[in-house]
Amino acid sequence: RAVQRKAAEAWSKLREARKAAEAAPEDREKQRALAVQYYSMQLWDRAAEGFERLLALDPQDEAKQRAKTEEFLVYLDLMRERVDSAVLRAESFQKARPESKALPQVLYWKGLALMRLGRTPEAVTAWEETIRRGPKGDYARLAKEAIGKARR
Repeated sequence: RAVQRKAAEAWSKLREARKAAEAAPEDREKQRALAVQYYSMQLWDRAAEGFERLLALDPQDEAKQRAKTEEFLVYLDLMRERVDSAVLRAESFQKARPESKALPQVLYWKGLALMRLGRTPEAVTAWEETIRRGPKGDYARLAKEAIGKARR
């Protein structure tokens, strides 16, 4: 029952977010809320479409949210098995935002994508960079585990 109630609430939130976004297609916050709701429900394709729309609405990053949106898109590409795109997005993120606090997780995801492509040495390099960029974070721990598995 609790699971059913949560699912019903999530779908209700989605309907509300979709209605609000459709009523105001140029409103960045309403578009972001819809993309985030899709993301939270693991509707990866819809979430990616929403975040791409958000980037198009704010090409100059007036809302100062472009980095977070780009970060989401790396993960979404990975989840949608678009691993080549995930690698390219991660590299673009790394080049554009070398000091970002999100870089360790983006690098970790890049390593996962590279591993899925069978590019193990490059994956290990990405994970080593993850550790260098955020040695005490959760992604460093995950990167260390991934390196261990990759070397077996």
